[in-house]
Amino acid sequence: MMGRNESRSAVLSEAVPLAPALLLLLLVYVGPVVYFLASSFVGSDGSIGLQNYSRLFGSATYVTTIVTTLNLSATTTALCLVIGYPVAYLIATTRAGSSLILLVVLPFWTSYLVRTFAWIILLGRSGTINSTLMSLGLIDRPLELSYNFFAVVTAMAHAMLPLAILTMLSTMQNIGSHYSRAASILGARGAQSFLRIYLPLSMPGVAAAALMVFIICLGFFVNPALLGSRHETVITQIIIDQLSTSLDWGFAGAACVLMLIVSLAIVALYQNVFGMTAVTGMESRESHGRLRSIVSRGSMRLNGALGQVLSGIGKGIEGLMCAAKIEPRAGSTRIILVTFVALIVAFLLGPVLFLIPVSFSTSSFMRWPPEFFTLRWYEGYLLEPIWTSAILRSLGVGLGAAVIATAVGTPAAFALVRSRLPGKPALMSFIIIPMILPHMVLAIALFALYARLGLVGSAVGLIIAHAVLAIPLVVITVSSVLRNYDRRLDQAAAILGARPMRVFRTVTLPLIGTGMISAFIFSFISSFDELTVSLFVTGGLTATLPKQMWEDAINQVSPGLAAVSTVILIGLTVILLLTALYQRRSGSTAIELRG
Repeated sequence: MMGRNESRSAVLSEAVPLAPALLLLLLVYVGPVVYFLASSFVGSDGSIGLQNYSRLFGSATYVTTIVTTLNLSATTTALCLVIGYPVAYLIATTRAGSSLILLVVLPFWTSYLVRTFAWIILLGRSGTINSTLMSLGLIDRPLELSYNFFAVVTAMAHAMLPLAILTMLSTMQNIGSHYSRAASILGARGAQSFLRIYLPLSMPGVAAAALMVFIICLGFFVNPALLGSRHETVITQIIIDQLSTSLDWGFAGAACVLMLIVSLAIVALYQNVFGMTAVTGMESRESHGRLRSIVSRGSMRLNGALGQVLSGIGKGIEGLMCAAKIEPRAGSTRIILVTFVALIVAFLLGPVLFLIPVSFSTSSFMRWPPEFFTLRWYEGYLLEPIWTSAILRSLGVGLGAAVIATAVGTPAAFALVRSRLPGKPALMSFIIIPMILPHMVLAIALFALYARLGLVGSAVGLIIAHAVLAIPLVVITVSSVLRNYDRRLDQAAAILGARPMRVFRTVTLPLIGTGMISAFIFSFISSFDELTVSLFVTGGLTATLPKQMWEDAINQVSPGLAAVSTVILIGLTVILLLTALYQRRSGSTAIELRG
């Protein structure tokens, strides 16, 4: 009996570091969301029923909007997987991967609105692409590249591609090279080894990337609003319109329930097939058993239809090469792969860099090529009180959210990695809920809660909301560092007489410090760039920098926004480079950059 009590008390003591994170998530995320979603069953007359759902699915306009949302999300997800897989594969299998990953990370941590403004310049009737094609004489009149499905999907894919690459990369880096060597010893060629071994083993990462990208795309509204037409209206735009015009909480709740059901169904499917290993980075015996099963099933399937398709494509390419009298050379596949990845990196970096020259244009409109040279946009925007206060507010909220998320998430990471708590994968899955589910649901739920508590427009309310969204980033980043930490160093210090707190202060903390700094910086950047929650929680009283940029963009996209975007781009680039330099000097492992 004493043994059971001691074991129970040991488990409780190990669970204490998790308590702050779980309590914050329950109070600020789960509670408000559940309460808000319950309003979807309350009609406009106060009666309980399914009136809001009947209205949602009974209107052809709303049904079309739902289909459009799913179509945009699915198309973007498929595009990110197809063009992102080769990039992740090259990073995972080449020595230059650490340098290449920085090129992928830079647009990933660049402001989402900044990238959207870049595509407005590129795809507009007077934009870069049309101006270049007309100057070369390839077209006589501008192409309709913006305000359509193509423009929205292109911008969404550009926003989500880095996330897809980094999510797939986290799985690929755990695939040992000994698998391929064993396959070659048994007589498998490069393509056979890839199809039968590497591709099936990387499937959990591919599925995790699909899960993350699709669910996040469900909550997109910036791209469809700025680059789409009425045919590309998405469900989040309908929600925003209903709340801004009539405060119809019931209908907004019904729409959010729909988004949540789709998201949870995808998460449940992924959990059932793969487990949350590729998303959370936590490994278990069960996950290894799943991987072996995946390899077995995947090999059989890939030897079937996919193998025949790839074989047919390969024979076709060989036939064309023979007809053209081109002899295949060793390493030609690698050259093609490197060329393709270079084009994708240019696709990621190019749109962002285009904003810099536009910000110095003397014209009052964003056009290409810009008419140089003036600093009036920097002076006019950055010296105005409304923009200055927005920048200072974003900095303050970002720092506050990063402090809270790091303080709460770091102990949780210790508990999840080092303790013997039962059900750790389930606890990890619960903690990363804010990262997986659409932010729109939390934004509206918190708006309803804060309206009752008088926190709408307050810095405290916004800091708490952003901290909840940043906790998964901290937990995943610090957990990654702790899993690579040699605990024998702590044991050696304890043997030499150091007490637990001194061991932590003098040994553990300095060694994991770079991981905590990375977690803090990533939390700050995610808060600084967050728009959806800020749009609702601030109400019409105050504005963060992303919200101010959004409101300005609705009226007119001017070079002033390019100037603000350039300042943000330079600031975030400096932060990332300093972080990378600090980590290299500290000899730390690669940064965990999932978001």
